[in-house]
Amino acid sequence: MEVWTPWQAWWLDLLKFAVTFTLGAVMTLLFVDRVQRARDRKRGIEQAAFELDLNALREFDKALSTYEVAALGAYTSLYTWVGHDKPEPMQWYESGAYGEYLAAFGQVRRRFAGQPGFAELLDALRDAHRDRHILYDGLVDERLDNEPTRHINPRATRSEFEGLLEKARRLRGEIVELGEARLLSG
Repeated sequence: MEVWTPWQAWWLDLLKFAVTFTLGAVMTLLFVDRVQRARDRKRGIEQAAFELDLNALREFDKALSTYEVAALGAYTSLYTWVGHDKPEPMQWYESGAYGEYLAAFGQVRRRFAGQPGFAELLDALRDAHRDRHILYDGLVDERLDNEPTRHINPRATRSEFEGLLEKARRLRGEIVELGEARLLSG
């Protein structure tokens, strides 16, 4: 059996160290890289979900604010409406603003479905808008069902209309605050 000289043993130890270090470094880098990529992928998904939730909440607040202003404008138009053709504020409220309201409402319902108390607030908001719209719609029907020159009296239900509109605004604010709280809590 051959005996190694000290120099040969030293070079062999150096070679073993280099091979072990290189293999260890490569394995560690591959493992760490894989873990880091998985972490980055997860963080990207979480960031995208956060942005979708934030955009849905922002769009909800904007669309409902527009819908509520349009509702007030449409109700105010009832005071001067003569004939069968509806004024522009009434047409916008019944078509454009209502469509945006429905889209934003559905988006927020989907994005925040798992949030405790969220569905109940959304249902209460929908009911407040529905009840307010029933007042408005009753006056519109009265106008359309009678002579075009006969004036209707929106003053009789104005305070109830404004109360329901204020309730809807308050509920919208609570929904936005609840959604923001969820977003901030992670």
